[in-house]
Amino acid sequence: MRISTIRLLLFSPTGTSAQVGEGVLQEIASRLQKAGNQFTEEIISLTRQPVEDIEPLGSSADTLYICAVPVYSGRVPREAMARIKALHLATNPQKEYTPVVPIVVYGNRDYEDALMELADYFDSINFLPIAAGAFIGEHSYSNAKVPLAAGRPDAQDLLKVSAFGQQVAQLIIDASAQKSLESVKTILKGNHPYREGAKVATMAPTADPTMCTNCGQCVDVCPTGAIIRPFKVNVAACIQCCACVKICPEGARSFETPVRDWLKEHCQARREPEIFLAE
Repeated sequence: MRISTIRLLLFSPTGTSAQVGEGVLQEIASRLQKAGNQFTEEIISLTRQPVEDIEPLGSSADTLYICAVPVYSGRVPREAMARIKALHLATNPQKEYTPVVPIVVYGNRDYEDALMELADYFDSINFLPIAAGAFIGEHSYSNAKVPLAAGRPDAQDLLKVSAFGQQVAQLIIDASAQKSLESVKTILKGNHPYREGAKVATMAPTADPTMCTNCGQCVDVCPTGAIIRPFKVNVAACIQCCACVKICPEGARSFETPVRDWLKEHCQARREPEIFLAE
């Protein structure tokens, strides 16, 4: 088995999942190039693409997919899964399986069933999860007063991202010599059936009119189009990713939730990345 394309799929409102996913991609590509492999690289961001605007992609056994998404309440965000499904990536079951590396990024609480959920979806369309990883990124609710996994992924995390990418590349190199990956199996943590994610109150970030300059960056960055303009928000469409809060150059946007205090009390102990490799 030889890889002709490495394709990274991203849903990353605040950029942390992208940072991890792109780090893994770069390390795999570097290692494969050193081994004499020739291939193309593609990064497909689904973050701000409505489902109806997503064009289907083809899939084949010589394409390696990496898919990186955040974790919301222990599960894959529904918006992320809907956009991934809109790609219509199913592989013909009579052909070789398409290799995939599912990755989830969570805010130091827990990833619960998200990684298994993502891997299960790819397995259901005849992709083969050859490795998987759960990494930590700054929590979307983190702010200056209540930092939650602030600055993560940090240098220590990124070393583990690099090591993971190298291990995945070695799996591919070894499989190339054996002509196939179909005999491998990746064992993940999680529950069947998946646990229901915690109910999240219908809320959205707000803007301080004395600080807002109407620059529109919050509108541009919103992954669901919930922000029509800085002071008009479709609260029901907000997924509380807080991308608008983090990007605001004036610090005019904020999101107040009692969940932040609970996270501060219960989720400050440093969690470490977990990786799973095919056996």
